[in-house]
Amino acid sequence: MSHSKLLTVRVPQGDLERLNEIARATGRSKSDLVSEALATYLAGQEWQVAAIEQAVGAADAGAVPISHAEVAAWLESWGTEGETVRPR
Repeated sequence: MSHSKLLTVRVPQGDLERLNEIARATGRSKSDLVSEALATYLAGQEWQVAAIEQAVGAADAGAVPISHAEVAAWLESWGTEGETVRPR
């Protein structure tokens, strides 16, 4: 088992009440729920930062970016008869 450290945070009263209710309903501790939520949040943030760093590196190396208009047009085509291929 990994070592843990104590972290104290201030949260809005409403969030604490919601946490208490979920802990009660699931039979889990508030600490376990918050630890799991923090791990999920951190994984998402790490993924996002890595993706941004990769994109910036590619742009710095001369990669041609895809315009917002191209991506928006592609997304708007989803689910239509004229659905287009992903821009590259």
